[in-house]
Amino acid sequence: MKQSGRSEPELDPPNPVQQQSLPRRLSRFFWEMFCKASTPPVYEAYWWGPRRSYMASLVYFLIFGLRLLPFLQWIKFRKRWGVHWRQLKIEPRTRVLMGHSTIEHKPRPDIHAADSEVYFLSVLAVAVAAFLCTSRFGFATWLAQHHLAWLVWAGRIAAVLLLIESIQWTFYYSVFRSLMERGRLNLYDEAEYFLMLPLSLGIQVFLLAILWHLDPVHVGLMLLNVGDPGRVPPPFEALSAAFLGQCYIVMILATLVRILPELHVRKRPIVSVIGCGDVVLERIIPALKQVYSPGQIAVAADNISHEAEERLKQLEIARSNCFSAQSPVNENLYGKSSPDFELGKITEKIVAR
Repeated sequence: MKQSGRSEPELDPPNPVQQQSLPRRLSRFFWEMFCKASTPPVYEAYWWGPRRSYMASLVYFLIFGLRLLPFLQWIKFRKRWGVHWRQLKIEPRTRVLMGHSTIEHKPRPDIHAADSEVYFLSVLAVAVAAFLCTSRFGFATWLAQHHLAWLVWAGRIAAVLLLIESIQWTFYYSVFRSLMERGRLNLYDEAEYFLMLPLSLGIQVFLLAILWHLDPVHVGLMLLNVGDPGRVPPPFEALSAAFLGQCYIVMILATLVRILPELHVRKRPIVSVIGCGDVVLERIIPALKQVYSPGQIAVAADNISHEAEERLKQLEIARSNCFSAQSPVNENLYGKSSPDFELGKITEKIVAR
């Protein structure tokens, strides 16, 4: 048979994503979108050893779902989506100019802490303005008189959503993020969340004041678990404020312990002298005493004479017969014990002094 000069066109391998059913493709699309808006827990966070932890799975995935409610997460999602599309537009140009792509693709591009700070400052300004309008200027009454009471309810719903956002931000970034993200956790600075904590608490105080029709000072006292003698709050308000206040006190203390830099204390030097002959007693020890105190000097030798023992005792210098026949160390010299081990014991005694 004659073979034709034309070769059969090669067919592209089937795309496994296209072969999936429509519900499965939709669920995959929404899951990827939610993962860009929120952060799912890593596998190691809820799978402990050979089995899954049911409580960790429940708590972590519940937090993952609650983080889809805040406006800030969807603002971050929109910004990440814009960064992704800009990278797709720039990458062909870099391939033409450089011969290869110089763009680092990330599934979730980093959002700077300054963006979150601007957002929470804006929310705090809106909360303060809403409190003044509703409690000081009677704006809610004016809306009700003009048949616009639905705006009041819309504002209260928005206040509830912002309150949930602020509370979950406080708990997530102070406690749960390090547990859920593990190795993927990346901060710009150690003080990033600690400096944002007072701002988040201020937002919660004003939003609770709007929802509970209280003064912000009274709400602050309730969060501090300090009662107001002029008013007895309802049980739900008192219990909620006391619970949040106690949790925030623990968070602030734990955050301070975690981010404060460790103080470097100058350690006291210790001089160990091996041997106890005439040179050590007549020259080395007097020279060391001019620089160090007796409590910083230790002498270790294999055979310290009785006269040398008495002299070192008068000078208040630690000493030990490391390798003498009477020393218990000599019995296990080639076993559990060693000269370095015995010298370390002497050093520990000096430090304890």
